[in-house]
Amino acid sequence: MKKAEADAPVAELHDLFCKKLQQCGVLFDFLDCVADLKGKEIKRAALNELVESVATSRGVLIEPLYPEAIKMLLGLRAYIRKQINHIFLRFIYETEHFNGVAELLEILGSIINGFALPLKSEHKQFLVRVLIPLHTAKSLSIFHAQAWVEK
Repeated sequence: MKKAEADAPVAELHDLFCKKLQQCGVLFDFLDCVADLKGKEIKRAALNELVESVATSRGVLIEPLYPEAIKMLLGLRAYIRKQINHIFLRFIYETEHFNGVAELLEILGSIINGFALPLKSEHKQFLVRVLIPLHTAKSLSIFHAQAWVEK
């Protein structure tokens, strides 16, 4: 999070977070690698700032922002899945410190409940490689309710 953002009131931070989510929902033609480079760079920077904000700040991802986050997730599933995997794997195997685990699990719970059966192999891999190992974390009790998956 940038210093100016860290000093901003909470309501402004949530508004800024929402605007970044909306910016990330803008679609670009990535097959044409020279088209709208400035817009693509703005989107890349916004995505990185969102990931950093969730990773380093507690309470930045609040329930009123979920619909905007879900809308953005639909178009960027592969990128976001990789980032979430990376965040969780770093949490499990390196730091065991991440302020947004519970919030990310809450969002993932909504997504997982929408999975069609039978599960795709990538969803099974996520379960085996990421979600199950989360249960070995020493701080499991902090996010246990969000880690429970009913399927």
